[in-house]
Amino acid sequence: MKRFVLVLFAVSPLAVGYWLSYALQKFNWAGGVPFMISILFLVYWFLIGYFSVRLTKSARESLLIGNSFAALVLLLNVFQEVLLHRFFLNGIGTATQNFYLPMIPLSVKIGFFIPHHAFWGTCILAFILMAAVYYFGYSFKQKRLNRYPAA
Repeated sequence: MKRFVLVLFAVSPLAVGYWLSYALQKFNWAGGVPFMISILFLVYWFLIGYFSVRLTKSARESLLIGNSFAALVLLLNVFQEVLLHRFFLNGIGTATQNFYLPMIPLSVKIGFFIPHHAFWGTCILAFILMAAVYYFGYSFKQKRLNRYPAA
């Protein structure tokens, strides 16, 4: 049951991405608002990693389960963009784009120094950021548990 909860959290960026897509279109957000949402999403992903300590037995298991859906979406993004040169015209194509949407503003700012990279390069950068922040959250909680066992 605990692993199932972690799988639900691993899929949660999809819901956040759909919400953000709707909000960007409905409220015509641009500039600083999407960037701040990226920062808030990183805080959320840090907390997912932080709380995943109690849901799994090891750091490896937590990282694999917590980022498995993100890795699958990344593979689908690369497949669609590099091999097909287009996104699927169905729910899978939309979902793969919306999954990383909360991280895109921050990834674009960081990836600004990488010349001429495609959307899939931005998604790779977003995946690396998400995995790193998740791991930092997990490590932070693990260190707290080692220092203060009752916490």
